[in-house]
Amino acid sequence: MKHVMLDLECLGNNVPGVILSIGAVEFDAAGLGKEFYYRIDVASSLLAGLTTQPETIQWWSGQDGPAKEAAFFCPGAVVLEEALHKFAKIVNKSTY
Repeated sequence: MKHVMLDLECLGNNVPGVILSIGAVEFDAAGLGKEFYYRIDVASSLLAGLTTQPETIQWWSGQDGPAKEAAFFCPGAVVLEEALHKFAKIVNKSTY
């Protein structure tokens, strides 16, 4: 597949915003291909120097319980560096 669609969930719409999750999917004219999804340990994003925006924190606080739980209570979340490394590998290989 030739294309990859990327979705980041963040704690701000600024750069560099804390990344909560990285999702991606391969696609082309024939349809969707392999998927990639990692939840990110928030502390690792903060330690990497990423920031939050109060407006985005307020927005997240207004979301329903399952959405907040999926974003913030992430057993199995990986550190930011690991997720970015894995994403770079799959994009360079164009395969998951």
